[in-house]
Amino acid sequence: MIEMKEKMKFSTRHKFGLAQENQFLCRHCRKFVFTGGEFSGVRSRNHCPFCLHSRHLDLVEAGDRLSACKGVMKPVGLTRKQTRKKYNPQGGELMLIHMCQDCGKLSINRIARDDDAHLIYEYFQKSFLLTAEMKHLIYSQQIELLGEAEADFVIRRLFGQGGMGLHETWQPEEWASLSPRLAEYPGSV
Repeated sequence: MIEMKEKMKFSTRHKFGLAQENQFLCRHCRKFVFTGGEFSGVRSRNHCPFCLHSRHLDLVEAGDRLSACKGVMKPVGLTRKQTRKKYNPQGGELMLIHMCQDCGKLSINRIARDDDAHLIYEYFQKSFLLTAEMKHLIYSQQIELLGEAEADFVIRRLFGQGGMGLHETWQPEEWASLSPRLAEYPGSV
């Protein structure tokens, strides 16, 4: 059974050109993305470090590349990887929440070392404007959407202990002036 799964994984990766080229063209921003772990620090990259959009490739687990959908997935917020660490229950790895624009499936993806940290923070801020229905959908999938109360945690994870003063510079009235690339944010008011 394991051999069959490995063969399927290889053939699927080969089919999409990932095994040969180690790169893909982002369907959202049209930039080439290198998938090698040397830069990103992740094994199964399927989101763009420039615009953070992804592609609906995985069906059951990260890296299986078995989904038939193949739709574009937009980042809709941030969550933290659930951990059972006894001495750091509020820790955990920061992760992107993506929503498929074709089928509506939600997934979480590890943030890679070369992802645009400022854009990640913009999506975090923008997620405060999600509709109640969108938040309910996220919570119904057992995904913890990080909110304003976790701003210090997010800033520390993205920018280090000092946080570059971001928590003092972003105010709710400034959210409307966020980057134009966030104009079509799914599920916002």
